[in-house]
Amino acid sequence: MYYDDLMSTLKELKPTSSDQLSAEKTPAVQLSKARTQDAMDGILKELDQINAVYKELSAQNPNPRTMLFTVTQPFSIRTDRALTSRSAAIYGALTLFLALFLAPVGCLIHSYFRSEIAESSRKHSLLPGRSDELATGTSTHKHG
Repeated sequence: MYYDDLMSTLKELKPTSSDQLSAEKTPAVQLSKARTQDAMDGILKELDQINAVYKELSAQNPNPRTMLFTVTQPFSIRTDRALTSRSAAIYGALTLFLALFLAPVGCLIHSYFRSEIAESSRKHSLLPGRSDELATGTSTHKHG
């Protein structure tokens, strides 16, 4: 319906001659102005209704002074660092103490396993005929 009216209005605006142009445009222009005025009246009516709703809400607000925030000081800019020097010092001290504890423990563990490996290789070397086999890959025992 709307598009049919729009197409008929546009066909009426099509110029044919100078005499017909002014006669044909007058109803089209009047129709366009009337539609525009109707749209503006509708918008103004809706804005009045919205304002009435806002007035009603503000009239029923029991605490009109409450706000989400209150300005207590003048505006200022402050930068908060993610890692302050104090926290960096704490992290450094913690790392130092962990290193002082874990390094000797790691050395003791390494020494223990190294002595176990040395003992197991000594046991294998004390077996008869085993040392020659390991060194040359051949057996010194003669069978037979």
